[in-house]
Amino acid sequence: MATSGTESDPHESKRRKTLQTPLPPFGAGKGKSKIENLESEDGDESELCCGICLLEAGTGRPIIQGCIDSCEHFFCFLCIMEWSKVESRCPMCKRRFSTIRRPADPPLFLSERLVSVPCRDQKQISLKRLPGFPLTPS
Repeated sequence: MATSGTESDPHESKRRKTLQTPLPPFGAGKGKSKIENLESEDGDESELCCGICLLEAGTGRPIIQGCIDSCEHFFCFLCIMEWSKVESRCPMCKRRFSTIRRPADPPLFLSERLVSVPCRDQKQISLKRLPGFPLTPS
């Protein structure tokens, strides 16, 4: 059974449409560039979100911002203070920071507060060093 030239396979038109759709450039919309695009689209102050607890500013609960000296990422002051007890690198970009600043917020805080943070690196615990852990597999 031969088909005439005017008849076409219904799947063929679907294949043509698929092939005709333009592809985005390689790497577009992936990884860091996608995150940067999302950040630039969501630049509104009311939509800031703590990078640690993910609490959003403007949700009714007041957030006391903690600013670190290495980057412009947004964190709650209490969250970044707790983080700095273990690690002195930004949780998002991993840049080392040495101070945390809490801006003045009258009437709660009349002056800003600067907290100096010692250089800290998160320690990796070896299971072999834990008491009661056998050194050889049994």
